[in-house]
Amino acid sequence: NQNFGDGEELNALAWTNSGAISNHRSLMYWNFENIPATSIIQSASLSLYYDPTSSNASGYHSTASGSNEAYINRITSDWDEHTVTWDNQPTTTTANQAYLPASTSTTQDYIVDVTALVQDLVNDPSHNYGMMLQLATESYYRCLLFASGDHPNAALHPKLEIDYTPADSA
Repeated sequence: NQNFGDGEELNALAWTNSGAISNHRSLMYWNFENIPATSIIQSASLSLYYDPTSSNASGYHSTASGSNEAYINRITSDWDEHTVTWDNQPTTTTANQAYLPASTSTTQDYIVDVTALVQDLVNDPSHNYGMMLQLATESYYRCLLFASGDHPNAALHPKLEIDYTPADSA
């Protein structure tokens, strides 16, 4: 029940810490105020980069007890980066969730198609609370370890690329 608001990592993790279960989910927020709410999202790709400095879990993506496939879901309630914990985490929906297949390398980067999820967020800007990354199965010794926007190496920060058409030009 800790807050990692300024942490250098975005993790989807199920592990143990001195014998206690330690699950992590990560929250991301993107501001879409410069994209008109009526726009058509042609494509949206989220790049997540392996964190080579991670001290979590084994320091690598892990499938030690099974698949580390994960989802990115739309957050449906407000949260604060510096006060959110496991116990007060926001609600999510699986509608238009994005899928991350199990890693095939312990240091794999991902490019995730989040087009439908971003369309939902752009369509309803007053309810854009961001996205949550979590394992599909939160059973320990599975993890994905990515760099966050607070990582000291800016080249590893998550990157969201969006191609859209404003509705008035469609």
